[in-house]
Amino acid sequence: MIIKEYRILVPLMLEEYPRGQLFSTAKVSRAETKKGEGVEVLVNEPTIHEKYGPGQYTKKIYHLGNRLPSFLKFILPSKALLLEEEAWNCFPYCKTIIKSPLFGNGLTFTIESMHAADHGEQENILNMPPDVLKKRKVDWIDIAGEKVDSKDYKKEHDPTLWHSTKTGRGPLTPGWAKTAPTVMCCYKTVYYEFKNRLLGGTVEKYMEKFE
Repeated sequence: MIIKEYRILVPLMLEEYPRGQLFSTAKVSRAETKKGEGVEVLVNEPTIHEKYGPGQYTKKIYHLGNRLPSFLKFILPSKALLLEEEAWNCFPYCKTIIKSPLFGNGLTFTIESMHAADHGEQENILNMPPDVLKKRKVDWIDIAGEKVDSKDYKKEHDPTLWHSTKTGRGPLTPGWAKTAPTVMCCYKTVYYEFKNRLLGGTVEKYMEKFE
């Protein structure tokens, strides 16, 4: 199993994030759903987390078509190019489990997220046990510095060019988080697991790259 924690700083107030997340999720789902591929929503209903209170539970099917890497297309039959997702969004905590119907619980992405009004300095915000912390690797993602593949780049989404006339935020320059008046962090821990003695490590590395 590979355990990677991504820490992403964004120029938002904590209470603004859920609205942006909902908008982005809906926009991506709409854009990706075409020609028999994309997102199929099976369940969308209220839920309650014992600690974080009310939220939303969703269950979706991703029809991947030709979107999988060639390595996974090699081991998966065409009829099985699906992923199942269950998500519990109880902001500031979220949990998502993605698995392949072909392998059941043998091939899974598990994503636990916590959002906080800080600069990413909390070392164990998700209260991982010591054995998990030993395996976890932290990866900082700079939204103003990450390289974007040319086929995915859109000028209107570039944070180094973007400016909000309503809030006065942006564009983001190198080191922006050190001086920005409004900053929050998205902590996302991803567990990549493929239960196979021969191919487990190799597939998990492809899962990490794909996710």
